[in-house]
Amino acid sequence: MELCYSTDLSLLSKNKISVKPVKGLVSTLFKGKPLVLSFAGCQSDDEAVLIWTREANETLWTNCPVFEYNPTTKTSTLPSYMRTPLSRSNSSSIQTTPRGRNISS
Repeated sequence: MELCYSTDLSLLSKNKISVKPVKGLVSTLFKGKPLVLSFAGCQSDDEAVLIWTREANETLWTNCPVFEYNPTTKTSTLPSYMRTPLSRSNSSSIQTTPRGRNISS
């Protein structure tokens, strides 16, 4: 067997993107730019769904978590690391009023 191609790969960084295994990836274009959705864990887990994007001519991808939103109560559930100690013990949702104040429910 003749070797036609050869390459050397170097690990630039090894990053943990989720506590739980990634179960799925969806690759698409949004406004002409590449976008990847990653799915890990279960619904309501911290950072279960991440949106991955990269700038043009860059190789580094960055992620942004998708927050769970309840349209009935108009509240978002924040990841546990974004909650204050008070809201962690009482509730996991934050409601924003028209004046921009946060109300724990």
